[in-house]
Order: sequence, then C-alpha cells, then structure tokens
Amino acid sequence: MDTALENGDFALGSNGRLKQICGTQELFQRAAIRLNVPLGSFAYDAEFGSRLHALREDDPNYLGKALAAAQEALLPLSAVTAEEVRRPEPGVLMVQVACQGESMEIEVKRNEQL
Repeated sequence: MDTALENGDFALGSNGRLKQICGTQELFQRAAIRLNVPLGSFAYDAEFGSRLHALREDDPNYLGKALAAAQEALLPLSAVTAEEVRRPEPGVLMVQVACQGESMEIEVKRNEQL
C-alpha cells in the first residue's frame, strides 16, 4: 500500500485524508516515478530512474531507444512492462505500460537541458 500522488503532491480522499492505493494502481504509480526520474539523480540510489532524459530526440532510432530505456527502468518492477512509446510533441514521451492485464499511458516530460 502506498500514498497516491497527484500533480506532484499527495492526493486527498473525499474524507480529506491521504488517499491510499494498492495493487495495479500502486504499481503504475511506481512505474511513473521510475520513468520520470532521470537515472542517477536520486542521491540514495544511483540506479533508480530512467535514461529517457538523456536520449537525443534527433536520433533516427529515438523511439526504439526510448522503449528500451523504459523497459530497462521498469525491470525492478517485474509485473510491469513498457509496451510502446510515442512522442506526441517535442520534449514529451507517452509510455504505454501494462500490468496484470491492465494498461495505462504514462507521460514523461523530458528536461532538454540534460
């Protein structure tokens, strides 16, 4: 069980208390965090995060490399897999992830300064 995050902050339930999530919701949230944190930027675990932020968008195989980077970042979450990556606009990736028969799209906003 984990506390739900929403817009970069803790989500509140209808009772005004912190909203708790579990199961696939929790796994999808963990996947979103792993994909959005640049690899090596978390001081307590240099292996946490993804290489998505380091990829060059002008690379001809950009989406293929982005999918590989997303899959690599999600390896510690054995129940979650990255299935597809698309780029709706520059600086934004949408990663389709699947877990226990459910799927969702996770937005990753890239920091172009890296």
